[in-house]
Amino acid sequence: MEEDLRFRKRSVFISPADAFTFKLQSVEDIKEDSLFVVDTNVLLLPFTTGVKSLAAIKKIYETLVASDKLFLPAQAVREFLDNRAKKLSDMNESLQKKLNQNYQFVGAHPLLSELDEFKSLEEQEENLKAQISKYNDEIKKTIKVIQTWGWDDPVSQMYHEVLKDRVLDDRFIKDDVVAKDLERRNTLRIPPGYKDSGKEENQAGDLLIWYEILKLAEEKACHLVFVTGDEKQDWWHKSGKKPLYPRFELVDEYREKSKGKSFHMISLSSLLKLFGAEEEVIEAVRSSESTTSIATKHSRLSNMELRELALDIVSELREMIAQERIHSDQLSMKRMEAVRMSTSEEEKSLAWNKFNELDREPTRRLMSFYDSKHKIDAILIRDELERRLPKAVLDNRSSHVMHMYEHPTNPLGLTAVVDDLETLAKSLA
Repeated sequence: MEEDLRFRKRSVFISPADAFTFKLQSVEDIKEDSLFVVDTNVLLLPFTTGVKSLAAIKKIYETLVASDKLFLPAQAVREFLDNRAKKLSDMNESLQKKLNQNYQFVGAHPLLSELDEFKSLEEQEENLKAQISKYNDEIKKTIKVIQTWGWDDPVSQMYHEVLKDRVLDDRFIKDDVVAKDLERRNTLRIPPGYKDSGKEENQAGDLLIWYEILKLAEEKACHLVFVTGDEKQDWWHKSGKKPLYPRFELVDEYREKSKGKSFHMISLSSLLKLFGAEEEVIEAVRSSESTTSIATKHSRLSNMELRELALDIVSELREMIAQERIHSDQLSMKRMEAVRMSTSEEEKSLAWNKFNELDREPTRRLMSFYDSKHKIDAILIRDELERRLPKAVLDNRSSHVMHMYEHPTNPLGLTAVVDDLETLAKSLA
């Protein structure tokens, strides 16, 4: 293949002169005349969005189906069928974790039993236990519903109803032809698919979908929009880490097969915006896309890469917690000094309250730092570590720390999160 590499550009761009006569039209300009092809990740995304989002997606799909513009690659449907169970399993597992939370109650304190304040506290504790019991009952009912869905979950039902006749026939594809082309594309780094060369299975998945797209190009000679959440470099030119433009190799190959038509890639949220969905729905789907993108990124990491990523978060959070403690200790010393210097009980009370308020600021700053920078990554990395670690490791953890990843509330809670994440990371071989 050494000779091929020396002439790579000739293999990639077959007719450069034609490319200079071609004008890529915008998605907005071609939307009424374009075909739309949906990727696997887009088919899976509604499992993480709400009922309102699902209804909006259904409405747009119905409109596109009615005008014979929406298509599903057979390979994308296979991958959807293979991953659908995991989406339902993740939903069930998330609820089970909520069900297994440990709540810390005050408990019995005989010396306090005659205090009115403690009696009131015990009363509130009993009310809280009753509410938690009801809460757990509702979780159990929800889990039971999920377990009875089988393949009749709301997302699959919608697809059965709207998309049943939209799956492309890929029997024209010959495995040996694809295998040979995949080797060529991997060697020459021609998109799509070369970023999957390290996979143990389904290395040809992206290329199979691309073959189906090119078949549509030949048969229908229409503009085409690929609706996908894939952000790998073998699909996109990037600016920093963000997708910027579809790889020109893809645009040019589609142009040749379609006799001069345009090829674009957009996200599901962009499709919703293109066809006038409500802003609330667009934002909800965009949020799910962001979370899913991060989760997908983590699932592709090796054990060593995942471990290092987790420990980087641990290190940064430990440093922030240490800074918070130093600041808090300094304020405590100043508070004691201010109280000592006070000449009346009123001055002491004012000084104490003033420093109490100042002491809350480092904690607020720490919690804000965690929420804005590390919370989502910490939760998704934890989930990925849990998927890879043996049950024996997970059984030894303190179960009450699980909900703290979402709401640590104070430095002690955040320290528990950091300790747990570090233990998981260091347990990964």
